[in-house]
Amino acid sequence: DVADFLVSIPTQDGTFFTDHDHYTAQEFHELFQKSKQMTRIKSDLEAISSHSWKANGDASEKFSIPKEYMLDFQNSFTRSMQLNLRRHLTLWKRDKGFIIGKAFENIGMAVATGGILFGQAKLPEGLSSSPNSEEVAEQYNRLVQAVYGALFMTCLHILLGTMTSAPDEVDGRSIFYKHYDARFYQVFAFVMGRLLSTIPQRTLEIVSFGIPLYWMVGLDPSAGSFFLYLLLLIVYTTGLKMMFSILAQVLPKKANVQGVGTFVVLICTLFGGFIVFPDSIPGFYSWLYWCNPMAWALQGLASIEFTSKKYDELGPWRNALLVNRGFQTGREWIGFTFAYLIPYTLLSTIVLGFVMRKVRIEPERTSPKKKLGVAIGALPEGQAKEMNLPFTPVDLTFHKLVYEVLASTGADKIRLLNEVSGTFRAGRMCALMGSSGAGKTTLLDVIAMRKTSGDIEGEIRLNGHLQERTSFLRCSGYVEQFDVQQPELTVRETVEFCARLRLDTNDPMIGDDAGKLRYAAHVLQIMELTDIQNLQVGSYSEGGLSFEQRKRLAIACELAGSPSVIFLDEPTSGLDSRGAIVVMRAMKRIADTGRTVCATIHQPSSAVFEMFDDLLLLQKGGNVVFFGELGKDSAKLIDYFESRGANKIKFGENPASWMLSVFSGPSADEQVNWAGVYKASHQCKDSLKLISTIKDSADEGNRIQYDEIYVTTFQERMRLMIQRLYRIYKRS
Repeated sequence: DVADFLVSIPTQDGTFFTDHDHYTAQEFHELFQKSKQMTRIKSDLEAISSHSWKANGDASEKFSIPKEYMLDFQNSFTRSMQLNLRRHLTLWKRDKGFIIGKAFENIGMAVATGGILFGQAKLPEGLSSSPNSEEVAEQYNRLVQAVYGALFMTCLHILLGTMTSAPDEVDGRSIFYKHYDARFYQVFAFVMGRLLSTIPQRTLEIVSFGIPLYWMVGLDPSAGSFFLYLLLLIVYTTGLKMMFSILAQVLPKKANVQGVGTFVVLICTLFGGFIVFPDSIPGFYSWLYWCNPMAWALQGLASIEFTSKKYDELGPWRNALLVNRGFQTGREWIGFTFAYLIPYTLLSTIVLGFVMRKVRIEPERTSPKKKLGVAIGALPEGQAKEMNLPFTPVDLTFHKLVYEVLASTGADKIRLLNEVSGTFRAGRMCALMGSSGAGKTTLLDVIAMRKTSGDIEGEIRLNGHLQERTSFLRCSGYVEQFDVQQPELTVRETVEFCARLRLDTNDPMIGDDAGKLRYAAHVLQIMELTDIQNLQVGSYSEGGLSFEQRKRLAIACELAGSPSVIFLDEPTSGLDSRGAIVVMRAMKRIADTGRTVCATIHQPSSAVFEMFDDLLLLQKGGNVVFFGELGKDSAKLIDYFESRGANKIKFGENPASWMLSVFSGPSADEQVNWAGVYKASHQCKDSLKLISTIKDSADEGNRIQYDEIYVTTFQERMRLMIQRLYRIYKRS
């Protein structure tokens, strides 16, 4: 392909296309600077465009640019806030699982707390007739403890709930940065819109928690006290939301937000007036109390309750309910609480807006030059010599595989694979291809014993012996399309961990742990990972290995177990043409060692397609359309379809794309039953004959048999896991 050629020329692969020494990147740059193309680009840049705003008037006049393009934002502040409010409300309404879950969580917490303190806030009977009796005193103390306990649990529950939701805002920072850079809206329009959008959820949480708790404990039943209680909690939770949002904008990671948030919760709880009474807090710590929104909320809630008419019969003794706990007396402190929490919320909102405008935290990218030392026990790079472990080559056959699953509606069954037969031979690479929904990955999963549901029929044999789960899993490897590796570990450590767990020290070629490390180094060489072996894997958000390097690492992890068969699910998807070639080159090396390689492939380039030896082609419904050798330049495949009436392939056309268009593209002849054509072909007969031959030639010499699921002992697995987790925790 022309695209493959252009991408490969500036790289090391360009040596395959030139007869002289390959140019360096600097030499390519210098040659382009002297080329006619660069001369034409320079002349175009120097010429004045007739469409330039300044070309039609005085260049010094800035008003030659249309006015609408000089505005920072196209919408007014009010309109931007409305749009943000609508957007966040839409996101909230669509997350029904979160809404229902939080409602049940709050109701459950309220019922649990209220159940413990049920009815204990009622005034003791006989208070007026026997105020000094021990029974009345006990009930009085129980009332005080119950009220303060319920109010404290209310404040603490809201504090914890707000803190635990703060780390989720870290994920939304990148979206805000993108929108703000594109001048979608003003910062404060976003802050205010998001703040207003949280009011329904906060109100729902407070109502679902506050109402059951309020009435179960038996707080003041008057409407005024009840609605003041709810209003104060709404203001309190809004202020906390803004406070923790500031942390989410200034701290780099979720873990940092969680850690600092936990410390803030500790300070708020300790100096909130419940654990340590306000009048017992040392003077040099008193500022933590007076700045604490939780302390103000608890003061306000206590004032609402104990200054209500419910306690009028206590007379002057009612103030003791507040004074004994160190709180301020007087109903005016309800107003003082609102007078503090409302400005606190507004100030936090203003600070949040300025922080979002001025502070920008980009993901910490891993430097490609930053290398960690080789892990303890690893071999020096010079000892990464060729090391081919002995293994049993496998000819894997499958005969009339049928796979059915239940339909999502009704009791009907859907057939995803329909009597699929074929052979994956040792030392060869077989491609599984087909249109979307043809069953490529399904077939791969069925053969690899990864399907745990549905009905499977047919035979799968290894060297003529029936597939047995324990032995098959020991001798095979499976590379998923999107494999996940531990970000904190290096490439070498990741591969060595797999090798240590999957290689058998009883093998004379391995012998001990040093033998496993030698083989891991050999795998790194095969997969072209030696140059990056000491780099941390990293993550997509914070940098690290490229997508193509991750693909090769995933293959290396499976190859580290020295399997006889390797399955790969779309190993080239998401890669550019050169990345796909690098991965395929590594797969070809694996096949050249005598291992069986099978991969699903989607829209391969000509260069990638030519590297496969065999092809199994499926169409929708799980029917085989073609199975056999591709031949040089896909000659056998092209001859098969052209000899059966398919349109001739055009010069330079990709055989893979042409082949798919023959039976599933817009120009496909719907009258031709290609699955039926294949069943009547000699290719199908030859395939079935080969399956029968391999089955009949089975003997004990080529049987793969393992009695144990694991290669290493429990103690060794435990040691390796502890060592791995310690290294992860140390670096994270």
